[in-house]
Amino acid sequence: MLEAVVKTEFGEVHISYNNTEELKTALQEIVEQAKVIAQETQGLIPVPPRPPRQPKPGYEAAYQFSPSGKAELLIFPQVLVQVAVLALFAYHPDPVSASELEHVTGIADIVGKVLGQTANKKYFRKTDNGYGLSTDGLALFMEKVKPLVDEAAQGNQEAKGEQK
Repeated sequence: MLEAVVKTEFGEVHISYNNTEELKTALQEIVEQAKVIAQETQGLIPVPPRPPRQPKPGYEAAYQFSPSGKAELLIFPQVLVQVAVLALFAYHPDPVSASELEHVTGIADIVGKVLGQTANKKYFRKTDNGYGLSTDGLALFMEKVKPLVDEAAQGNQEAKGEQK
């Protein structure tokens, strides 16, 4: 079964579907539900939108966030587990769904290919809300991925120096 995640004014909606027709039907239902929610909550005080999420200081060369709050990797380590660790580091300490991780990393079946592999399980923690980095995952980030980030940042600094 496939899953789509849709951000709405009232939060994220997870849609499970088997085919395009089921997805279309579910999306039509969400539109109707959103209308009802908007109508019924008119008198309530709105929660101000969160400011756009920013990368952790010093990691701007590794990833950024889209206006919708999705991480966008700017570097891609050659080892898949390191790509997954980088993506999860971007969101750390917040958990991330497998479908969002697949979107961010470009790794299809990320659970089967990376997160669920016996040799990699120690780097990740699974919660009810998704996946995060374990202590070993943070250590792997610092040991293997951060040097790649530092190299990318250095390259960006050198490129900026050449533009002056």
